Amino acid sequence: MQQQEPARPDPRATQRLRAAVAAGDVDGVRRAVADGADVEVRDGDRRTPLLLATRAGQVAIARVLLDAGADPDAKDAIHDSAFLYAWAEGRT
Repeated sequence: MQQQEPARPDPRATQRLRAAVAAGDVDGVRRAVADGADVEVRDGDRRTPLLLATRAGQVAIARVLLDAGADPDAKDAIHDSAFLYAWAEGRT
């Protein structure tokens, strides 16, 4: 029995995810995730879409990303995580 390789993230969907998070577009985030975006993609400061959404107070987007499997403990270049950003802003 041969094991299937996990699906690779779609680079175009990943780019749409980045743009949707930056724009605060919840539906765009949902579509990008459904199309196979990489929810763990990093920017130049090693921030994931979840880190960016949490830092911007975009709760609905953060929920979509968490439901899609985004890691709340992923750390950026200064070792902050989405959990730490939310805690620091009083967003539990």
